[in-house]
Amino acid sequence: MSDKWEVSYLDVIDIVVKNYKKELKSFYKDNVFCGEVYVKIKEGENGDKNYYWYFNLISPDGNSISSIISPLTGEILASKSSINSLK
Repeated sequence: MSDKWEVSYLDVIDIVVKNYKKELKSFYKDNVFCGEVYVKIKEGENGDKNYYWYFNLISPDGNSISSIISPLTGEILASKSSINSLK
């Protein structure tokens, strides 16, 4: 694992906020963020020796946004969202 990644965990948060503005509205109640944020380092699967950022947001009402992000480019490589209701 490298400590010289181009994309830090703070960059990952900015990337997700920028790309999911509409979806993130459902995580707020009375202008207060109501949810949990997880940013983890994930190792590739099936012999992939690379590492990735794993970002996950979970709201109290079951909404979630998950992304796998390249630590070198900041590209969202995979994403899944489950939003019950958009405001």
